[in-house]
Amino acid sequence: MLGHTKKRLIKGQPEKVSNLQFIVDEKEYYFTNVPTVKIQSILSTLSQEKSYDETAASYSDEFITVDELMQPDLESIGGIEEYRSSAHMVKSARTGNEMTQVQLSESLAMDQRNLSQIENAKRPVGKKLAQKLAKVFNLNYKVFLSD
Repeated sequence: MLGHTKKRLIKGQPEKVSNLQFIVDEKEYYFTNVPTVKIQSILSTLSQEKSYDETAASYSDEFITVDELMQPDLESIGGIEEYRSSAHMVKSARTGNEMTQVQLSESLAMDQRNLSQIENAKRPVGKKLAQKLAKVFNLNYKVFLSD
């Protein structure tokens, strides 16, 4: 996997990568204006055995946004729309680290049913939980908060 980036900083806004290219299995993926806290989620999504060719082909421009890439996954989650991004990040981090819900819930000292509700976008990820998740997965806690 190869990623080329060109950074652009705007005072008062989250750091974003203006142009981002990933090459996975000889396929090229281009993104624009990607918040740096979402890059890990993109890598995880692209690494899964899912084909985004149809999604990419439906856009006339060769650049697509992160939201456009993740839209099919987010819609399939169900639950409360505002919680879907967080739900996707939690589940992606968990499965990417080959953890079960039981294992993750034990490391977070929380009930597995609550974790399931979070992954199904039925409960929000609060700041304290996001910080615990960040510690477990060695990521910035902001990736687990909804936009």
